[in-house]
Amino acid sequence: SKGGILAMIDIENIVFTAVSNAVKAEYPKAAIYGDYVEAPADFPCVCISEDDNYSYGLTQDNALEDNNVGVMYSVNIFTSNQVGKKTEAKKIAKIVDSVLLGFKMSRTALLPVPNADTTIYRITGRYTAVIGRYGDGNYQMYR
Repeated sequence: SKGGILAMIDIENIVFTAVSNAVKAEYPKAAIYGDYVEAPADFPCVCISEDDNYSYGLTQDNALEDNNVGVMYSVNIFTSNQVGKKTEAKKIAKIVDSVLLGFKMSRTALLPVPNADTTIYRITGRYTAVIGRYGDGNYQMYR
């Protein structure tokens, strides 16, 4: 451990930045959040968060550092156009999907979810992967 702090594998910022950049390239005014937002003020809106990060199997070493972790990411896409909000949400979902599958994640869910405010269309996705640590700051992802 470095300075008494266990070294957990954490690539959330890398994933967030890649998704944010890809969505903003097509939708420059999109609001992108690194956590779930119950009532977004701006649309379209994408919330991406790492909802789980756990030691994978028996791969901790004697220093109690993770060599592999299982992760789960959640994505919520909100749109509110009068016409075409479902189409827009699906287009954004394809962008996000391309980025996360490019990270070798597996999509475990991608479905419309009823929203409390029915003028807003929402799609929720879940993605999982196993991340292995190789060297200082280098990672490999597995489906």
